[in-house]
Amino acid sequence: MNEDDLRLLDEIQDETLAILRGVIGDGYKNAVLLDFPHHRNAGDSLIYAGEKRYLARLGLGRPYTVDRGWFDIKRLRRALPESVVLFHGGGNLGDLWPRFQEFREAVIPLLVGTKVVILSQSLWFTDPARAARANRIFAAHGDVTVLLRDHDSLQRAAELLPDVRALFCPDMAFGIPPLSRRQPARQPLVFLSRDDVEKNLAIAVSPALASLAGVRTDWRSGMVSFHRAQWAATRLAGRIYWKLAKGRSALEGLLLPTLESLSAINFASASRIVSRGEVLITDRLHAHILAILLGIPHVVLDNDYGKISSVFRDYSGRFSTAHFASTGEEAVQMAATLEFQPSRGVMS
Repeated sequence: MNEDDLRLLDEIQDETLAILRGVIGDGYKNAVLLDFPHHRNAGDSLIYAGEKRYLARLGLGRPYTVDRGWFDIKRLRRALPESVVLFHGGGNLGDLWPRFQEFREAVIPLLVGTKVVILSQSLWFTDPARAARANRIFAAHGDVTVLLRDHDSLQRAAELLPDVRALFCPDMAFGIPPLSRRQPARQPLVFLSRDDVEKNLAIAVSPALASLAGVRTDWRSGMVSFHRAQWAATRLAGRIYWKLAKGRSALEGLLLPTLESLSAINFASASRIVSRGEVLITDRLHAHILAILLGIPHVVLDNDYGKISSVFRDYSGRFSTAHFASTGEEAVQMAATLEFQPSRGVMS
């Protein structure tokens, strides 16, 4: 990253810390973090890495960090004294990814009397009835704050969650310090493209992007066999620890290191994938953020509901390595003009 980009990153981190301090307030020694990303979407692992760093800078311990599948209300309640409850950030506040929203709506009513903060999210509902349900549940709790990572989401919240406190806060992944490449670039271009419900179909059919099939990848498909084996073994160990820990509180301490390991494997894999090319084209928000942190020139395409362009307009587009394209043809043409700047080195 150049000096201007480093200053911008510092500004984003300082702003985020100030927002978190204001929302969490004083009187808490710990932060319980729920909905840990127990899957292979590396973007969520980048968010978690930033969350963890911010909590450390705020001096908050983490007595209980867990994903949806390993959640236990009894363990949560043991961790609650002197704790604020945080829900992991991301892009699943709404009904596009209903399991995550359903988890929040099931747990929050159990936490009346406890401060709850949903960390930086994009908000998108397609069903007004589901939005009304979320508004009702969050408001009934009485102390829920939703942090939103772009102002378009903030505007939607004013309409769809009118009874809930909602504030702007940058994406948590910007809490990660500047990075160096996992390896020297091995090819001129990498096209990291999502293939799920958020894919922008109008862009996906672009002949120019179709021509990039030879360099196309994604978080899962691009994971090398070594990282795949690591991830599977660690996840299996986590399942064993979870079964053994039931009724044996001494074994609970094994769960967090397992989750941390899964996140670290995802992070390492994502950094290696993005580092393969001198230039990146992507429609994944956190591939865009990772490229910023790595100092890799890249072109960003939008997802289906404008999540990436919203963040890009608000702050991520201010970084010198970031460029936005509205079409596949524009993205390919733009990438061809980008000049590769050697990184600060290779990560060990």
